Amino acid sequence: MSAEPKMVAPAEAEKLAREAVQNYANACNLQTPEDAGNALMKLLSITALTMSALVGSEDAAARLEGTAEFVRRAGRNMKMERPQ
Repeated sequence: MSAEPKMVAPAEAEKLAREAVQNYANACNLQTPEDAGNALMKLLSITALTMSALVGSEDAAARLEGTAEFVRRAGRNMKMERPQ
């Protein structure tokens, strides 16, 4: 009898998320900061709606509000490669 697969560790989930966002940004062929903002907002919107469907709208909204506060405080320190 095999064990149920478990969710990846938080560090692995972050690595996978960064790779997914980088791949998405590259596929969108971003040309300007405005392009980046628009495309990433679309990704965030779809992600938020998916999270709402899976965990409920109140939980999803609370998580997004917490993330918004984190971005206000620490977002400028985030390092990501520019799309290639």
